[in-house]
Amino acid sequence: MSSDSETRETLRLVQDRRNQFFATFVAVTGAGGFWVWFRSGKLEASIGVIFFSFLAFAAWRRLDPEKCFLLLTEDGLEEHPPFGRPLKIAWSKIAEFRIVRSENGVESVAFNGIEGDRGRALQGRLGDNYGFSAEDLVRLLNRRVASNRQRTLPVSTVID
Repeated sequence: MSSDSETRETLRLVQDRRNQFFATFVAVTGAGGFWVWFRSGKLEASIGVIFFSFLAFAAWRRLDPEKCFLLLTEDGLEEHPPFGRPLKIAWSKIAEFRIVRSENGVESVAFNGIEGDRGRALQGRLGDNYGFSAEDLVRLLNRRVASNRQRTLPVSTVID
């Protein structure tokens, strides 16, 4: 497969399995909260059930790969997080992707945008590495940005 066709095909990346394991753990804990409430019937247990119900809902959202994914198209990327609205960015609005490390050493992928009309550049961070190492995901995304730049360069005409 050529590099050009590789950067033009649509890729759909789902979230990493570690997040799904965490979500399963939270769902089981939520079921435990219902059991405690059902057996005791006290107000404190009811508050716990509401909290664990929210966590169980979050777990359900994290477990469904149809709802949480990163879509890479020829024109840009779309990130669909477990909560919140999808993030849609055109490749032409992104300057580069880079690796950032949190205080506890976890690597994730961030991006710097190209300065817009109002003098502000878009910046952000992806919510997951989608099963890739941070280095591999940055390499893949930066290839997409570079390919878009090559496709959209103006064609100059040379007259002899």
